[in-house]
Amino acid sequence: MRRLLPGLIILASAVALTITLSSSDRQASSSSSHAAPPLSKPVSPYDSIRTDLADYRWPTDAGHIVTSCFGEYRRTHFHGGIDISTGDRTGYRVFASRAGYVSRIRIEADGYGKMLYVRHSDGYTTTYAHLDHFTARIEERSRQEQNRLEQYQINIDCKPSDFPVNRGELIAYTGETGTGSPHLHFEIRDENMNSINPLLCPQLQVEDHIAPEYRKLALVPLSDETTINNQHDVLAFKIRRQKSNFYKVTSPVLVTGRAGLAVYIRDRSDGSHYYRGVYRHRLYVDEKLHFEVRIDRVPMQEAHQIGLYYVRDLLKIGEGRFEKLFIDGRNSIPFLTPPDVGAGSLDPRELGEGKHTFRVISEDFSGHTAELSGTIILARKAKVLVVPEGLSLRIKTSPATDKLLIDGRGYSDKTWTTVLANISWDSTRTTAMGLLPRSSPDIIRVRASGRSDQASDPVFYVLHPPRSESAQVQIVTEPTHTGFRIDLTSTGLFTSEPSLSVEEGSIRRSVPLRALDERHYCGAFTPIDTIMGARQLVYEGFVNNEPGRVAEKMEVYPIVPGRRGTIALDNGHLQIRYDSLSVYDTLYLQPEVTSGEGTRIYRLLPQRAVLRNGLAITVRQEDSREHRGLFTRAGGRWTLIGKPADGTEGAISGRLTRWLDDVAVFTDSIPPSISNVRFVAGGKRRPRAMFRIWDDLSGVDYNEVKTYIDEKFVVPDIDGERRRATIQTTDPLTRGSHRLTIRLKDHLGNTSVVERRFVVP
Repeated sequence: MRRLLPGLIILASAVALTITLSSSDRQASSSSSHAAPPLSKPVSPYDSIRTDLADYRWPTDAGHIVTSCFGEYRRTHFHGGIDISTGDRTGYRVFASRAGYVSRIRIEADGYGKMLYVRHSDGYTTTYAHLDHFTARIEERSRQEQNRLEQYQINIDCKPSDFPVNRGELIAYTGETGTGSPHLHFEIRDENMNSINPLLCPQLQVEDHIAPEYRKLALVPLSDETTINNQHDVLAFKIRRQKSNFYKVTSPVLVTGRAGLAVYIRDRSDGSHYYRGVYRHRLYVDEKLHFEVRIDRVPMQEAHQIGLYYVRDLLKIGEGRFEKLFIDGRNSIPFLTPPDVGAGSLDPRELGEGKHTFRVISEDFSGHTAELSGTIILARKAKVLVVPEGLSLRIKTSPATDKLLIDGRGYSDKTWTTVLANISWDSTRTTAMGLLPRSSPDIIRVRASGRSDQASDPVFYVLHPPRSESAQVQIVTEPTHTGFRIDLTSTGLFTSEPSLSVEEGSIRRSVPLRALDERHYCGAFTPIDTIMGARQLVYEGFVNNEPGRVAEKMEVYPIVPGRRGTIALDNGHLQIRYDSLSVYDTLYLQPEVTSGEGTRIYRLLPQRAVLRNGLAITVRQEDSREHRGLFTRAGGRWTLIGKPADGTEGAISGRLTRWLDDVAVFTDSIPPSISNVRFVAGGKRRPRAMFRIWDDLSGVDYNEVKTYIDEKFVVPDIDGERRRATIQTTDPLTRGSHRLTIRLKDHLGNTSVVERRFVVP
């Protein structure tokens, strides 16, 4: 975005470009209609749930309060199980939900903490996370592995004969390891380790007599020309509770173009103050089922598609968690019906113009429903063409219209007033002739109004051009899911309809514009997806009756499903590699090179765009200093995603796996910190030692937290969320003086060592 003067050609500096495409991608294209290969919904293993749901039992004696449900919103993924409350206590018993064997023992310092996987005879698996400790035999096996590797974090794959378990057999105790307060996280996964909703099982359902509660309704524009109550942005509406479980949008919503509904709704169960998500939504339009969401399962490897299911614009501004009742782009989310792009949308071309009723019925896991209803007026916006000849106007409308709105104002006026004009229509009511009065104001605004009373975009006719003054024209681009929205604004008055074109390679295309007011026009374009790199937007027109031309360059790199290639930027210092499964839908990548925080930062736009399998990133630098890493910015904090590989001097590679964000190379030469070391006496000469660990950039490598007493390794218990560790010997220590040694590394190899003496009385 740059502020530009009319009459000048100003070219933005371009990022140096090299691009390599596979042979199938080198065909030239003169349009943007190249279709991406279809992204089919998974049929297997999502076609059916092949397990005996009645065979699963409740997995703990902690109680039956579920604080988080399956498929709920998490910032980075769908919630893959249920969270069972333990009343902020630890130590409740955890039982195998079905017969099988412990197939995996997993311990990590954060995330799921201490976790068990139990595999069953039909290939399904149940998981139990945030555990405090396991039963004796499993605990012994995990300690043996920790001592063998001399590290806290382990991942043991077990054989069926190692730990067979019966249905209801004790396997562990609830805790608070990993992240979050004390609770039990429980999952059911199919033979491909994709998550199944546990509340589908009869014995896992909870006492619930409370219906869901709607918070708000949103309407989302799905085309550049769509307006919601005459606004082009997504709008959230307050709703009114009519009675018990019935809600209503009290006023009709006027929609031109194609739009989608989204709901913000929460639920509770008996005896719980925790709000959680719901199970099912059904959208009816004119009493016909239009779209359905039923959260029976989510794909664990692609659970970050949550960014495609919730309305991101409303999440960003803190308006709420709005679930889409439509599909506006390609995805593989398995719980949306119909599964096709465009499903659920409200389109006047398909539903017809005029009033339509809608009902949303939302259902929790116990079958309790809430209903939200309202009226939407769908319309196609009329188009107006004005051909002026002095005070005479020839006005053409498409389609036929009922009336014209002709307003005017002077340059010093703040409001528009109706201009009385003699209007005569032809027999089709698509062409009118009008005569303006001699005392007409400086600017005339013409709009058409159709059957829904929805006014068209205005057309402006300047009768008395303003005095020539210096003015600026600005071209602003904003990415959308289909390309780019273009806003053309001026500090002066557009005294004729402006012209905007986009130049891509040898191809020049006109970008249709519509007026928002006499100083602001907007349009949209979809880049040609076989042309990589520089494009130029060119404005030509008259401002304050003076001719002007502005050119703005932009860098765009379309990454299309089904294609692979390499993009080299910044004179080869940045390489981005993509393959056929990198993205769900065509991604119009815009890179920017900036400086900050003592390094070169690459901004990859649009930020937070959801990726599929992701992009491989390589950054090359001339120097080869130690302790350098490739980082991405997630939630305001830099996170390490890559280290220098052997034999690749000056190059660091990593992978963006979830979404686009900034990437940069940082040097981390500061060792991690070890602080607050203290000892607590324990019975039988088994004292405990506690200390805090922290690293400010690359993060503590939890596999490199080594603790020794008198040079003998002692397994530490590490709480990554709270940045603390605790050790306690299993065998009594001799009376007298002992030495504790703590060795700690971060992920870029910086090391800290602390030694402390302590006495066992």
